[in-house]
Amino acid sequence: MRNKSPYISIIDVGSNTIKLLTAIRGNPIHIIEDKTYETRIIQHSYNINKYISQKSIKDACRSIHQLVQLAQKYDPKNITIVGTSAIRDAKNLDFFKEKVLKCTGYHLQELSKEEEALTVCQAAIQDPLLANINSFYLLDLGGGSLELIEYYEKSINQLVSIPIGVVRVAHKYFGDKDIILNKSIAIKINHFIEERIQTSGFSIENKNQPLVITSGSLAVAGEIIFKQNPNLNNNQRRISVNILRELYANISGLNITQRLKLPGMSTSHADILPIALLIFIFFAEKIDVNWVLHTKYNLRFGLATKSLSKII
Repeated sequence: MRNKSPYISIIDVGSNTIKLLTAIRGNPIHIIEDKTYETRIIQHSYNINKYISQKSIKDACRSIHQLVQLAQKYDPKNITIVGTSAIRDAKNLDFFKEKVLKCTGYHLQELSKEEEALTVCQAAIQDPLLANINSFYLLDLGGGSLELIEYYEKSINQLVSIPIGVVRVAHKYFGDKDIILNKSIAIKINHFIEERIQTSGFSIENKNQPLVITSGSLAVAGEIIFKQNPNLNNNQRRISVNILRELYANISGLNITQRLKLPGMSTSHADILPIALLIFIFFAEKIDVNWVLHTKYNLRFGLATKSLSKII
């Protein structure tokens, strides 16, 4: 008998977290379940040999299995499991896929760079916050990669995926050591990002366009900022770059134990948040904007929209 369920589920196996989204049709789609497990796949050795460790695979399979069970409560029409940067680059991808299939009964699909960036953009333009904005830069910062899109006059003008995710950058400059950012290392990271942008061919010529960001790191930064400044609660999706600079200055010199004591900090972001903030500020200064817009219309949202559109 055909499954006539109105629900679909997307599981996004990212480099730093593994997330579930269950949704039904709507305009925009209606989210029923949104769950995140803080399961980091990339470890320091990954930057060197591109192999996902046995422990990381075991931890990831456990998280994926638990999310599949959570999704199955709704008897969804389908469950789609996708992997992004760390997955598609891994030399032992086939082994990882076999383990996921054995553990869950579902196939893990890797998204290409282009698919990931395009899907993120298609999701973001559904955000009511951007309804009256015809042109903007979109930044999707994950653990393994950074998707950078220029949306100009209601169409995609440029689109790239660059392997400078926040966990990759952290391991490149700090290895397994505690991340305490001083000025000299921050300058090196900014130079590294600049070089990677130039290599990608992406050009930032249209200054002062809004900078839209979708990122778990910005969500965490927002939580910390608005717990410290409750008077800003009405503007949680529009964040001042100066406030991001203040947060960066306040936490970049702290060790991870000190950061974990901050209200709103998540365990999966305590080590990498200073680098994420550095990247956000870098692009805000590059584009010459004083505010960033935080959109929750992310990769999972885009994939869910596509999946729901195919249901008859």
